[in-house]
Amino acid sequence: MRLGRLRRRGGMGMGIGVSPCLGGLPGPLLRDTFTGADGTNLTAHTMEKGAGWTVTCPFRIQSSRCQKNATTNTSAAFGDIIHADAGASNGTVQGDIILAGSGSWTLGLALRVTDINNCWLLAAGLSALDKFEISEVSAGTSVIRASATFAFVAGQSYTFKAVLSGQTITGYINGVQQLQYASAASNQSATRMGLVCYYDGATWLSRDFDNFLVTP
Repeated sequence: MRLGRLRRRGGMGMGIGVSPCLGGLPGPLLRDTFTGADGTNLTAHTMEKGAGWTVTCPFRIQSSRCQKNATTNTSAAFGDIIHADAGASNGTVQGDIILAGSGSWTLGLALRVTDINNCWLLAAGLSALDKFEISEVSAGTSVIRASATFAFVAGQSYTFKAVLSGQTITGYINGVQQLQYASAASNQSATRMGLVCYYDGATWLSRDFDNFLVTP
């Protein structure tokens, strides 16, 4: 059983696929369960909530997940990102990250994206495969601002979550807080959120994303 895979097709359950406001809770700003025909380019895919994705290289739908579909990296430091406009720079951003079976990788969330050269990342594998980190990307340079050690298991799915509040970014794995950075001043007004993936020339096809969600 994969962790964090909360795909709801309808009804009144509390999975992340529920769009109405329940008990006064606000609805999602962005949501995508990446449902579609295999091979569909992400720019031709319709999100459940949101105007659509901007990509820095081809990404595609495969087995109802999102997958990078390119053998190059726009950024040598962390690869490529996809992002969509949430209309707010504060809130909660989360997604299921399915880790590669082998090789090196960077996978995670892209936060407050101005462009690929100016954003924040909450990701695994930025500096080492056993690290979960917050990185500030400014003028194309990625600098680790907070780091935690985590025993990731290849082939497993993990739910990454970032809570953005002013200059504070708090990172969670499967609902448990792992790290926090309280001086995130750059790109503070940027409202685009998304995902990040690095191609290492070997096992990139086994790196997938699912159940992307942004809430106030």
